[in-house]
Amino acid sequence: MIYLDNNATTRPAPEVVAAMLDVLTTHWHNPSSVHRAGQAARQRVELARQSIANLIGCKPRSIVFTSGGTESIDLAIRGVLLASGKRILVTSPIEHA
Repeated sequence: MIYLDNNATTRPAPEVVAAMLDVLTTHWHNPSSVHRAGQAARQRVELARQSIANLIGCKPRSIVFTSGGTESIDLAIRGVLLASGKRILVTSPIEHA
């Protein structure tokens, strides 16, 4: 099969699957919880944040994890509008196509 919808999702690399399998089966706890397992999960999130920051040369606080593309785009647009001081954004329903 030839899959041509990689814009929406794509097959993960084997090393990503292995890392995620470990997290999903062993370290699946809520990183916002105060209990020990939750705090261990929080440490894993923060280590990931630090690794990404090191990889792209920015500060860890600049790395924001979101739930997906729509939330990410919304956050980016709001950031640009806030930084520019503009309060009006013109868009249309086809912008999400």
